[in-house]
Amino acid sequence: MSSRVTLRQIAEKVGCSRSAVSYALKNHPSISEEKRAEILRVAEELGWRPNAELERQMSLVRSTIVKADLPQLAMVINQPSELFEKGPSSFKQLQGAKEYAEKRGYGWDVFNIADKPLSANRLRNILFARGIEGIIFFATVDPELPVEYLEMGREFACVVAGIRSSIVPYHCITSDFMAAGRMFITKLLELGYRRPAVLIPRGLDAELGYAFTGGISTGLLDLALEDRLPIQHLGRTESHIPLYEYDRIKQWILRNRPDSIISTDIEHSEQLVKELTAHNMHLPLFSYDWFPNQKVVGGIDFRQEHVGRAAVDVVVGQLHRGQKGLPEVQRNVQIEGFWVDGDTRAG
Repeated sequence: MSSRVTLRQIAEKVGCSRSAVSYALKNHPSISEEKRAEILRVAEELGWRPNAELERQMSLVRSTIVKADLPQLAMVINQPSELFEKGPSSFKQLQGAKEYAEKRGYGWDVFNIADKPLSANRLRNILFARGIEGIIFFATVDPELPVEYLEMGREFACVVAGIRSSIVPYHCITSDFMAAGRMFITKLLELGYRRPAVLIPRGLDAELGYAFTGGISTGLLDLALEDRLPIQHLGRTESHIPLYEYDRIKQWILRNRPDSIISTDIEHSEQLVKELTAHNMHLPLFSYDWFPNQKVVGGIDFRQEHVGRAAVDVVVGQLHRGQKGLPEVQRNVQIEGFWVDGDTRAG
């Protein structure tokens, strides 16, 4: 008797829809407590019991339907999570790639080979077993992606997000630093600033092939010769900039009297700006790598989510053309940034 009781019978007895009965039996929050209690009471009176075998089969279907229907991409990270999530650029690239992959009809699997080390051969076997043919690499230079993964890539369509490097000779998607540097100085001139101090962590810039320096240098050519202050590089690595470096920069600023500060290291530069007020210098702070919540007058948003989206486009294009392995000619797709007006109180 109990096995013959259906959701329809319970719904007819209660006077509601079958979907409402289904939700109530699963304790779904969309059903009120009063209605749930009534449905459960009627179900018990009729002798309803869940069909365990059907539930098991449906669970299997739900867990595999996406993977069965959607082709998959691998998103490979080569940086510990605690660093990856603190560095907003790569993290935003990954988020943009995941969201856009789904819009294009692709599923994705994330492999952090820094958190859970996998040999290239082991990762290769996992990807083959899951039918994955395309790979997007994130955070490939700090630390550098081991050479064995380059060899693995000969059997897949691959792209690198965020950086161009001879070490990773796949197609790559980067920000357009040259255009951003020119845009930055043009905007500062429009705002009335003529003599900016430019502060760039050496480690970060080196990882990008000195792209920040190259971009802003082209913009500085639009300034009068006497206003072109030399770019100040700080620290040997991106993550560690000694405090004495900022003491040195403070003294340099006091000697050279810039009218504004451009920086990629807003956290430390904010403190520097505060210290300069004691010397009657009130310098507006601009971000050369803008993200929300920075207390700056303005800056360049490099659209990191779009870097991730473009990476999906490139790897999917390779798959559609049947192209795998190391490309004969490395292609670099550049994503244009845009100017963002920040908190005017920061000036």
